[in-house]
Amino acid sequence: QEPCPGAEGNGVVKPAALPRTTTQARDWAGRSSGVNCVAPGSSRCPGGSWEDGQKHDPDDFAGVVATSPFGRMGTTDEIADGAVFLASQPARWITGQTIAVEGGSGRGMNF
Repeated sequence: QEPCPGAEGNGVVKPAALPRTTTQARDWAGRSSGVNCVAPGSSRCPGGSWEDGQKHDPDDFAGVVATSPFGRMGTTDEIADGAVFLASQPARWITGQTIAVEGGSGRGMNF
């Protein structure tokens, strides 16, 4: 897996995702293009903030993991799978949606 430095800015971008996705979906619908957004929950990636958090604040890390029904953080591959699905033919009628890919923790849309 590739490192994901800069993921800290994720919390700044998420609040704009819902209205922007809806607006762009309407603008692009006439071009037969769907516009959707993936709202990732907590996921680990090499060099990411959660990797650092696990080392320096294990209690906070454990608390976040405890919010997941799966008992773990997601992986970047699992987040990517959501994006791949939205770009696939079976999702061709889905547009204007922000899909939380967060293993049921509720953290994907947490803003």
